[in-house]
Amino acid sequence: MKTNKLIALALLVATTIILTRFLSFYIPMFGTNAVRVGLGHIPIILTAILFGPVAGAMVGAVSDVVGTLLFSPLPYFPGFTLSAALTGVIAGLMIKLLEKYHQIGIVQMLGLVYIAELPTSIFMNTIFISMISGVPYTYLLLPRVAASSIMVIAYSIVLLILYKKLTKLDFINEMRKPSEKS
Repeated sequence: MKTNKLIALALLVATTIILTRFLSFYIPMFGTNAVRVGLGHIPIILTAILFGPVAGAMVGAVSDVVGTLLFSPLPYFPGFTLSAALTGVIAGLMIKLLEKYHQIGIVQMLGLVYIAELPTSIFMNTIFISMISGVPYTYLLLPRVAASSIMVIAYSIVLLILYKKLTKLDFINEMRKPSEKS
């Protein structure tokens, strides 16, 4: 991996941690922090869109582990790391498919974000919160679906703007190219 790409990924990890740990808030329900509202998934999905599913998974996993170990009052739970990594993988695979057959517009970005968020944020994280808090899954699901639906729209708008702007930059496109083995 080239140094400039590694630096870009490290900056995206740091951005994810800042957005998740410091610039988001929780909506408490049933005695637990059931819904986190913030933009922390945007750098993970952006990484996957720009650099592929492996890079997206790495940024998701590293940002969750580092963010939790350094800034969370709660103990580390590996399910959330898996969920963050999977968000990157799904988004990276989706963009490859979409770029092959479509020009990327708001409808495609909404679909990409929704498909990346549905299994991870909506289903997996709800299960994990239920396991940790003891609140039944069915009680948590509807409020989390509602909040995630709003967040998917916000993520999609921001990601589409970033995608359109960043893919016009030569140095980003140079990093997007597959590494040549020497």
